[in-house]
Formats: sequence, C-alpha cells, structure tokens
Amino acid sequence: MKLSFVKIVIGAAVGVLAFAGGAQAGECANKDEILALFGKWNASLQTGNPEAVAEMYSSKEGVLLPTVSNKVRTSRETIADYFKEFLKLKPNGTLNESHVTCYGDIAINQGVYTFNIVRDGAPAQVQARYSYVYHKEDSGWKIVSHHSSRMPEPPK
Repeated sequence: MKLSFVKIVIGAAVGVLAFAGGAQAGECANKDEILALFGKWNASLQTGNPEAVAEMYSSKEGVLLPTVSNKVRTSRETIADYFKEFLKLKPNGTLNESHVTCYGDIAINQGVYTFNIVRDGAPAQVQARYSYVYHKEDSGWKIVSHHSSRMPEPPK
C-alpha cells in the first residue's frame, strides 16, 4: 500500500519531534506568510480560471476534500474539475478564525471561513471549517491537503 507524501512527512516530523525530547510544534516565525497563502488562493478564485486555482495545489500529492462535492480530488486535473463548478458560484472567501502551526517545510492553517457566493442569481453565504496543509516545494508553498466542510449548525 502506497503511503502518501503527507503521511510520510508528518509521520517523520512527529518521530523527529518525539526523539528530540518532546519538542512541540510552535507558532510559525512566518505566520503572516502562511496566512497570506489563503489570500493568494482566494485571489486565484477571483480569476474564474479553475486551472489557476489548481496551480495552488501540489502536483505530486495535492488532495482536496471539497465543501460542495462528495468526490475526493487527488490530482490537479480533478481539482480543476471541481473548481469549474464551484467558480460558477463566484466565491469570495474571508477567514473568520485561523490557527497556524509549522513543522519545518510543512505548515498547517486551520479554522473557519465564510464564502460570499451567488446562488440562483441571489447573494448567499456559506460558512465552513477548513484545514490547509502546505509543503514548501522548489516553486514555493503548495497545498498538499485541503479539507473544507460546511458548519454543522448555523452561526450564533
């Protein structure tokens, strides 16, 4: 059974941290850089180009568990295919709550975001939980795992 790159890297990071006397992940020295990756991703949505959005994901191991599809996307082609439909909603996202942690060349941003969308010609909002796992590749930070799921109850 093939282990994904993310599982190997995170497993290795956890092993190294445990071996190093229980060191823990900390806040990123470059937290603002990691938070800015969401802005870059959101800007790619504004282009209306699904391939531009898919470019944000690792070509090697990018995985998308999308908000409005039951299909797991595991390649840039299938990720772009998802965004062909999602971009029809004219999404524009805002981070409501973010928690950023780094493990060397792996960064995790997770929290809650809200999308303003246009559904059936009318403005609407969708709030969801998210997690992005980024890996710093030669071409810069790329998404290796992106999970998004609607909030189970309306915001209070």
